[in-house]
Amino acid sequence: MLKKTDVKPAFYRLDTVLQLIPISRSTWLFGVKHKGFPQPVRLSSRTVAWRSADIDNFIKNIEGETNDK
Repeated sequence: MLKKTDVKPAFYRLDTVLQLIPISRSTWLFGVKHKGFPQPVRLSSRTVAWRSADIDNFIKNIEGETNDK
């Protein structure tokens, strides 16, 4: 049987994204606006989140770039 901790969320809210990717909120939103970072998904009229798969892939790409240098 799956435990609650075994299930990965489908979406990350901004606070979780910023815990996973240690940059400032303004830098993250600038990157989103200029299409350099994953784009959010609108969950309601006032709520956005990022697909966990998009964030995980973004982190893997960043780690790959830093390992290449």
